[in-house]
Amino acid sequence: MFKHTCSESCGKWCPSQYLNRDVGILILRVGLGALFIHHGYLKLADMHGTVAFFASIGYGSFLAWLTAIVETVGGLAILLGVFQGPAAIALAIEMLVIIFNMKWSKGFNAFEFDLIFFFMLVGLALIGRGRYSVLKGSCRTCKEGTCADASCEVVAEKA
Repeated sequence: MFKHTCSESCGKWCPSQYLNRDVGILILRVGLGALFIHHGYLKLADMHGTVAFFASIGYGSFLAWLTAIVETVGGLAILLGVFQGPAAIALAIEMLVIIFNMKWSKGFNAFEFDLIFFFMLVGLALIGRGRYSVLKGSCRTCKEGTCADASCEVVAEKA
């Protein structure tokens, strides 16, 4: 795989860091973001039906609106790599609510895809946005001659 240095300033070789990691994160972000934007948009496009569905399962219109907005805005945040950590956590919580409140009693086959989404969202929240996002910044820092990966949500270049 393609290795790169920790930063131009220190020039240390970082054998544990690969360019593929950032491309992998980008693919994960684009896929998850697009799926959640789509689902959120469908809810927003037919809010009357969405509110009616939520009412039929015992939830109010507030949760219908909250779900539609979190899916749309959260999906966009993940897709662009802006505030993707909090967005991924909010969507992961939504997945848990869906699993335990709506699908648990129907068995594993009913919630396995929601569980996959949950794990991908938690992983994405923990790993960070990666190099390729709307926010241009440096995620790599050198500490004591080793390559450490700082949180991309915190470290950003000054314009």
